[in-house]
Amino acid sequence: MSKKFEKNRSVSFSYFAIPLYYTGIKHPNNNDKELVLIDDYSRHYLAAYRNNSLCKVGIHFILKKEMENGKSGFIFKGKFFQLRKYGWVF
Repeated sequence: MSKKFEKNRSVSFSYFAIPLYYTGIKHPNNNDKELVLIDDYSRHYLAAYRNNSLCKVGIHFILKKEMENGKSGFIFKGKFFQLRKYGWVF
């Protein structure tokens, strides 16, 4: 469940501006953009590409959570990516 909700289920601007996790996966066409995880749902992550030079977050999409060999991660473009210790914001 999301930990970014405030009183009466309202959400501040930081919900979209501050991601939970920086993955280090670059956009295939633009090296300034990086895939970030914005929110953690029970079985999915809310993700988007973040432009590092403009500090803007793009269109949101869902990534499926997975566990492989006891390591948590997510599926992106048919590949498993492991969540590492570094990159977390919260």
